[in-house]
Amino acid sequence: MLATPQPRLAVLLARFGALTTATVIIGVLTLAATALASAASGLALDGGNLAAATLSIIPLGLLMAALGYLFSGWLRTAADTGLLSFLLVIWFFITFIGPGLNWPDTTLRLSAFYYYGTPLLHGLPTGDTLGVLAVAVSALALASARFVRKDIGR
Repeated sequence: MLATPQPRLAVLLARFGALTTATVIIGVLTLAATALASAASGLALDGGNLAAATLSIIPLGLLMAALGYLFSGWLRTAADTGLLSFLLVIWFFITFIGPGLNWPDTTLRLSAFYYYGTPLLHGLPTGDTLGVLAVAVSALALASARFVRKDIGR
């Protein structure tokens, strides 16, 4: 069974499924640890907003993973990792430095963190979260098409 050839699309999607499972587990564990820590310290947090804040980071993680899969269709591992790291730094810079420099809203929207919002204070931004998921699914679909075309077995 292990020596039989596997279609690239199946391998790619199975690995993304495993990554998604791990990301969700980490998100749930983070939610549990945060809820326990806030209860132990006597800090009263809204449970719904706490869940929104910890679990809505999952779509951002899946977006980064999908972009990594997409970039790896064209780039070597070191360049792919470097580009993803650079993208994260740029997003953080835009999100945390841009407002202080009075950058226009259109520039701030270039960061994926813009769409995360402040769910601990204001709840889940449903539309923005679905938008991030849509971009992640699109990136994964493009990555899948790239890997299928590169498949030597076809």
